[in-house]
Amino acid sequence: MDKSLLAYCLSIMLLVSCGGGGGGSAIESPTVQNPVIISFVSSSYSAEINSSITLSWTTTNSISCIASNDWTGSKSSNGSEIINLPVAKNYNFTLTCSGQPGTSNIIKSLTVDVVNSSAASIYNEEKDSYCKHQLMTQLNIGLKIFLIIYLIQMYLPIN
Repeated sequence: MDKSLLAYCLSIMLLVSCGGGGGGSAIESPTVQNPVIISFVSSSYSAEINSSITLSWTTTNSISCIASNDWTGSKSSNGSEIINLPVAKNYNFTLTCSGQPGTSNIIKSLTVDVVNSSAASIYNEEKDSYCKHQLMTQLNIGLKIFLIIYLIQMYLPIN
């Protein structure tokens, strides 16, 4: 038998006994997904001073979340929180969530505009308020009209 034919036959027997040739079977690691903030919402985006809102959020693939700006602290991956609004201003709420090592953080923000209540902004005992000024102006005009009609009737009697 030829030596090359013998080497060929031995090679084939070795391949068959070892499970054949080819690329083998490497174990694929699972794909790691970046975190996603599915929703981050407020119960209201406009509110009056000294009221409260509820912030709610839902995420996937996140391990932890952190609040910043006008709220702070560690937050769960899904949840809600009641926020008191004691000052008239634009409140900014930011939620940053992180996932598995090697993934990117995700950030979402929202703004809530808080204004003085209409009654509180119109009436202020320490200052002349808009309503008080308007009332005095209307009384002043009414008094002038009354005096003009009275004087006309006094000097030009109508029969």
